[in-house]
Amino acid sequence: MSVYRNDTVIVELVLELLNELERSAEVKEVRAALHQYSMDVIGVYVKNNSNRISLDPTNNERDPQDLILILKLIHGLSASRVGNDPETINQASDVCIYGLTNIVPLITADLIRYPELCYQYYITITSFVDSKPYVVPALHPDFLKQLVASVELGLTSFTSEVELKCVEFIEAFAQVVRLHQN
Repeated sequence: MSVYRNDTVIVELVLELLNELERSAEVKEVRAALHQYSMDVIGVYVKNNSNRISLDPTNNERDPQDLILILKLIHGLSASRVGNDPETINQASDVCIYGLTNIVPLITADLIRYPELCYQYYITITSFVDSKPYVVPALHPDFLKQLVASVELGLTSFTSEVELKCVEFIEAFAQVVRLHQN
């Protein structure tokens, strides 16, 4: 994908393919390959987009579809229970952690103002905390602070749908804290 990093159409098509595979792959070996390829694609994406910024969040036609597709992929992987195989679930968790810890820092205050990206971001982080509570306590404290700060922003700066997702995040996060203390 690094060869096509400047061709947004190709990047988006690769990400759409990964999303489609995530939704439809049921065979353990295919899911394992999907997880590895997802990690590779996210790594290349982060390497090539670490200084991305946008200043026109009112232009909905130019929503950063690549970031939205990556967040959808992470969301799908975090919610996926295909086969309930512990190894596959752990691999999906690893991809989610890797993806979130590398993608969240790319989502600047300017980028989060894009409506579709904003909503998908909050859906993704809420789904992750809700569906993978056992990994949350092991996350780096600075990353957790960043998530909580973004939820605080979401509670005060965006739509009521985003506020609802933030409240759901807080509920899921509180549940994690409660379970971790016992």
